[in-house]
Amino acid sequence: MIARIVVQVTVLMAAICVALTAGAMALGTRLPTDEIAFDSPGGGSSDIYLLDIQRGITVRLTRDAASEHSPAWSPDGEHLAYVSDRADDRAVYVMRLYGHERHRLTDMDLKGTNPALAWSPDGGTLALSTTEGETQGIFLISADGSNRRRLSEPRGNAFTPTWSQTGQLAFSWSPVANTEIYVMDIAQPEAIHRITEHPLTDITPAWSPDGREIAFTSDRDGSSDIYLMDPDGSSLRPITREPSWELMPAWSPDSQWIAFVSNRAGDNDLYVMRRDGSAARQITFSPGSETRPAWRP
Repeated sequence: MIARIVVQVTVLMAAICVALTAGAMALGTRLPTDEIAFDSPGGGSSDIYLLDIQRGITVRLTRDAASEHSPAWSPDGEHLAYVSDRADDRAVYVMRLYGHERHRLTDMDLKGTNPALAWSPDGGTLALSTTEGETQGIFLISADGSNRRRLSEPRGNAFTPTWSQTGQLAFSWSPVANTEIYVMDIAQPEAIHRITEHPLTDITPAWSPDGREIAFTSDRDGSSDIYLMDPDGSSLRPITREPSWELMPAWSPDSQWIAFVSNRAGDNDLYVMRRDGSAARQITFSPGSETRPAWRP
C-alpha cells in the first residue's frame, strides 16, 4: 500500500514537472529565477543587498556604517567584489557570499564619480574605474589585487566598464566633450573604436552574456532610456520609452532579461523586462534608492 502511494506521488510530481516545462516552452523563455545584487541606503548608509526575484526575498549582505556599493559578481557566482570606504578611503573588497569572509583587494584610494567594477569572464581580472591624476580612467587588476595598470588613455574621463565573453571591454568615455561608448581589446588597448556617436550622453554599457548585444543608457531622445545595439554600434534602438529615468541595465545569465533602475513609481527602484523591453515589472518597493543591479551568474 505504501509503495503504491509512493509510486503515485512520484508519477504526479513527474507530470507536474512536465507541465511546468511545457508551459515555459510555450512562453518561449523562462521567467527570471536568479538573484540580483544591488546597493541601497535602506539601512542608513549604502549597503549591498541580494534579492531573490521569484520569491521576493531580500537579504542584506553588508552591515557597516561605511558606504558599500557597486557590486560585481565573480563568474562562478560565489564571490562579490564591491567598493567600500570602511577604512577612511575607498577600496575594492571581496566577500564570499553567505560566508562572511571578506578581504581588502586594493591599496589605492578609489576616487571619481563612479568607481564601477566588472569581473572578467575567466575570473582572473577586475576592471574598475577610478581617478588618477586629473582624469578618471579604466584600470585592470588581478583578482588577487596585484598587477594594477591603467588601460584607457589619460585624457577625458572613462568609466563603467563591461566585459564581453571574448575578453573585450566596452566603457563610457568623454575624451573631448560628450560621452560616448567605446570598445577595446585588452590585448591591444591602442585598437579602440567608438560605437556610438551622438551630441548627448551614452553611458553604463552592459554586454549581454551571449555576446550579441550591448545595452546602455542614453538621453538622446529627451529622457534617460535603455537602448540596445550590436557590438559594432549597429541596429541601435530604444527598448524603453518612458518620461521617467531608466538607467543602469544589467543582463540575466541567459541574456533573456534585463534588470534596470527606474523612478517611474517615484523612487529609484529595480525593474526587470524582457530583452525586447516587454513585460516590464517592478521588483523592489522600498522608499530608498536601489541602484547598480548585478545579476548573479
